[in-house]
Amino acid sequence: MTRSLRIWRTATRTCPACGYTLDAHAAAVGDDDVGPRPGDLSLCTKCITVLMFDRQLRIKIVNAAEMASLTDGERKAVGDAIARLRRARGATASNG
Repeated sequence: MTRSLRIWRTATRTCPACGYTLDAHAAAVGDDDVGPRPGDLSLCTKCITVLMFDRQLRIKIVNAAEMASLTDGERKAVGDAIARLRRARGATASNG
């Protein structure tokens, strides 16, 4: 089943891995009706690093212990999102 994504515009943040400017957060429709919350995961759309919102809604790189603490479903969702982003990049590169 394909789920729609809802996009929230957020305060401008910088990816701690590559320095890319991020200003939006996406989540599957139906998951929440709010923007990002502490502990929510995200991906940098440039370097595809897995990120997490902290208590002040800053983004940080997810470390190995945090990845290990995710549920199987959460790890699968992260893997699926990475795969979709890589496929989308491939489609864009082949169309350019």
